[in-house]
Amino acid sequence: MKFSSSILLYLILVSCNQNNNNADNQKSKDKVNKISTVISPSKIEEKIYNIIYSLPEVKERAKYIEKETKGIHHLKVWINQRPEESNEKYYWIKVGEDNGTNLVTNFNFFVDTINLEVKYLDITTDKIISLESWRKETRR
Repeated sequence: MKFSSSILLYLILVSCNQNNNNADNQKSKDKVNKISTVISPSKIEEKIYNIIYSLPEVKERAKYIEKETKGIHHLKVWINQRPEESNEKYYWIKVGEDNGTNLVTNFNFFVDTINLEVKYLDITTDKIISLESWRKETRR
């Protein structure tokens, strides 16, 4: 009787463990499904480039540089720092001109990885501000 009680107890434990494994497997599948719906980094970066290039200030500066250099120089947009490089939730995007000698930065933007909200880095105050605030400041 003692022997059969031990076997019964063992079977109950194995059965409970199997249910936990099934629950863990389902959780793992759910995580994979969620991960697969997240936008890949290259797609996020492509969206960020499109957003930055579409900003009126960037378009205006691009036209100005091309006009002033008679089409020799163009405005460039590049990722200065990715979120994983800084432990932040922002991409640091620089916009500037390659004048043949240096890359001259005209704008510094931070783009939130969650909602793709664009903010401006005010280098005079070393603060990240909203685009609206930056635009109000530059109109003065």
